[in-house]
Amino acid sequence: MKKNIIVLLLFCNVMFSQNKTIVPTSGTIVFIKEEKIYDKDLYLKSFKELKPKMKKAMMDEIYIERLTDGKKLDTIALKSEVEKIIDNLEMMMSLIINEPKEEIKFYNEFNKDIITKYYTIDGELIKSKIIINKTTLEIKDENDEYVEIEENEIIKLTEFKNETRVINGFNCFKVVYSYKASNKEFDFFSNAISNIREIWVTQEIKCNYHPVINEIELLKKYYPLEIVEYSEELKGQKTTYKLESYNVN
Repeated sequence: MKKNIIVLLLFCNVMFSQNKTIVPTSGTIVFIKEEKIYDKDLYLKSFKELKPKMKKAMMDEIYIERLTDGKKLDTIALKSEVEKIIDNLEMMMSLIINEPKEEIKFYNEFNKDIITKYYTIDGELIKSKIIINKTTLEIKDENDEYVEIEENEIIKLTEFKNETRVINGFNCFKVVYSYKASNKEFDFFSNAISNIREIWVTQEIKCNYHPVINEIELLKKYYPLEIVEYSEELKGQKTTYKLESYNVN
């Protein structure tokens, strides 16, 4: 009798675990972004210390680009041009550091095999919505044009399964990974600094598409419910993406 009870309890536990895993087919997931500079003096000081590295990274990028295009290169003029760009960037950062932050939200809407991905700033839709077909794997915009979702290159990933939290009723553990940003327009910036994410992930949601994170390699293993981004070089600031709304079946 005792043996039968143990078997029944184990069976119920397995069934509960299976039922707990969700593959979203309807509803909406919303993340809200918070960019926080918690030490302004340290932030501006670290940016100033980072300037030589950024200037070199930008010069290397422009040098290769112009060399590839077969253009003549005046290194003295290039150095002056790069210094002006970085100095202007520093000035701009010092001006906007005290400006009120915009409210940025990231959405995934689920409707059977279709996922609609978009984000808003102060409630206004930015760019077009991206329509993802989970069956055909086609990704298009609202004009039915094919688009590509850019993935960051994961450099190193470490799991901390002993560090756990419960977020929105889901059991989560911590994962930390460094990555190379996919933003081609600012390659020099990503080459000059480290990009690190601390994420709290659950294995109770199965979906290869996320409102914020695009790395399929990561999403096949687990689903992030909170994200913190920072750099070891650019100190005194961090960006957090928190789950604001979860209404999914």
